[in-house]
Amino acid sequence: MKRLMSVFGVASMVMAGIFPSPAFAGDEKFTINGNPVPEVVATVNGTPLSADLLKREIISYQLNESHTRKDVPPEEQGKIARQVLDDAIDREVLFQKTREMNIVIPPEQVEREITQIKSQFPGDELFMKALKFQHLDLDTLKERVERQMAWEEYVRKEVAPHVKVSDAQVEQFYRDNPDMFQQPERYSVRHIFLSATDEAHRELPEDAADRAKAERLIERLNANAKKTIDEIHSKLKSGGDFAALAKEYSEDVNSAGKGGSLGPLTWDHLPEEFQRSIKDMHAGDFSPPIQSSLGYHILQLDEKTPSHVIPLDEVKTEILNHQLRIETRKAMKEHVARLRKKADIRIFI
Repeated sequence: MKRLMSVFGVASMVMAGIFPSPAFAGDEKFTINGNPVPEVVATVNGTPLSADLLKREIISYQLNESHTRKDVPPEEQGKIARQVLDDAIDREVLFQKTREMNIVIPPEQVEREITQIKSQFPGDELFMKALKFQHLDLDTLKERVERQMAWEEYVRKEVAPHVKVSDAQVEQFYRDNPDMFQQPERYSVRHIFLSATDEAHRELPEDAADRAKAERLIERLNANAKKTIDEIHSKLKSGGDFAALAKEYSEDVNSAGKGGSLGPLTWDHLPEEFQRSIKDMHAGDFSPPIQSSLGYHILQLDEKTPSHVIPLDEVKTEILNHQLRIETRKAMKEHVARLRKKADIRIFI
């Protein structure tokens, strides 16, 4: 839901104590390029769009754009305000159409979405602070959610059914974008892991006596881990089953139950310590014990899958859905343009 992205995006800002200062966002009189903004900035079939709505939409726009730019130069304020207002007019035209079609979103569906948005925050206080920062309150947010859901339902009923993507278009996209379907070399790896702490990652007490005790304890635990990993390696050399030993000994709770399997990984997703061991291994080989910052590992390479082009049949549905989204956006833009031509739109800025 694109129009709600600023609500999610500002969550991390508020939790981090970061409060950007969007243009137009202050409590002083709302002006654009020094010109006062009237209380009603436009009407759509007689329905007023307020200056407060425009200010909120500008703040949302700036929050959505904040990852690429920090401030809006004064000379661009008028252009951005008009762009944002045009978008607001499009949404109002479309919302009025949903009302004509009696598209009603049940309150409980709206509440579920509000609950989902709230879940992005550690508490109600920060959630409300984020809303206030964007010149929103809970009722305004609920209205936004309801409108967004109504628009989406309208698109499903009136626009999407008329969008078609042919097999020929899917095949053309596949041919035109070969890099998108290049599967890199993948390594199916298992490991047996025992935790240990290296010196660089130790957190020791400040008191000298306590620190000495902690160091002795860590050294004893590390020595036990090293002894156990060497014993496991000896069992493997004697013909022991890697998956069974991983289930018995490995302290990696995510992979131990799967016989130590880490799944197929690309080279870039392998830790450097793993890369050094795996580069010369063949399927079925296992490594001697190796040490990382987390502890000791024994690796086994199950399979090395060469780089290859993914067949069209395997990605056809994904391409089709991608193309349908693109074509639906195009159709929606054209659809709203036709609705605007029939609407009585008056702009006052």
